[in-house]
Amino acid sequence: MRPVPTEPPGEIHSIARALGVNSPRLEWAALQLYLKRKDRPKSSYQALRAATFYASCRLLGVPRTLKDVSAATGVRACDIAREYRRILLEESLRVRQPDPAAYVPDIARRAGLGPTVERRAVEIVSTLKEIGATAGKAPTTVAAASLYVAYSELHPVRTEGEPTQKSIADAAGVNELSVRNLSHATRSTLAWAAERVNTP
Repeated sequence: MRPVPTEPPGEIHSIARALGVNSPRLEWAALQLYLKRKDRPKSSYQALRAATFYASCRLLGVPRTLKDVSAATGVRACDIAREYRRILLEESLRVRQPDPAAYVPDIARRAGLGPTVERRAVEIVSTLKEIGATAGKAPTTVAAASLYVAYSELHPVRTEGEPTQKSIADAAGVNELSVRNLSHATRSTLAWAAERVNTP
């Protein structure tokens, strides 16, 4: 039987609620990290709570970005990142490599893209992963670029008011130039993969 926490998890629960995360397991993991580290010097309680929540998301594979946690907590992303790096180092934690496909649904919803585009984007991400083309790339940027490429494939004739690279990049919270560059690379990679499959 688990021990009763010595501090109420109200703040961490508020972060989870603001981010739409319904996971008692994640909240418990974040609370344990926080209680373990709350008396460390040079750590603000606000940044520490945010960082322990973000670390728990990474540990359990929950697709929430640093920018998401920053927006939900009002703590600067650079402060969360600094505390997060300290947690990883001092606690010797090994986090999962985020799956870009996990970010596709939220970005698609924010950008106003439909389920057909979302499904195609997931297929694109899967192809990129199979050939190792996602290694070293930010998962949110991979997801955004895949969504843009998917939308372009399904809507070759563009009309005014349709989603753009900028609107999709904004929905993902990433730089538009990064999405543009990765979109070009993704098209080339998909063409190469298709040619390899069709070559006898």
